[in-house]
Amino acid sequence: MERRPVQRRRRGVMTALLDMIDKYITARVHTHTLQKHPGVVIHKVPGTRTYEYRLPIWDLREECVTCAGSGLDVTRPCTQCDGTGVVTHDEATIEGDRQ
Repeated sequence: MERRPVQRRRRGVMTALLDMIDKYITARVHTHTLQKHPGVVIHKVPGTRTYEYRLPIWDLREECVTCAGSGLDVTRPCTQCDGTGVVTHDEATIEGDRQ
């Protein structure tokens, strides 16, 4: 009957050890990433040891509504997105929409 508390303690020690290793490794990775790509936003996924890396600039891009992302307006390149299928908004425009 004494085994369960001992197993829980071992699990707690192992989890703490894994957390320390994770913190050490990810700190170096985060530092390297931020040096190489300034502006990257790093977010830890709750309840995991997983991190998401994103560039906020991608929030300014969306599929072209005129050509539905195809880049074509019937048979010629779409004039709204210059044939790319993607529209990039101004940061000021996005901020104005949020207010």
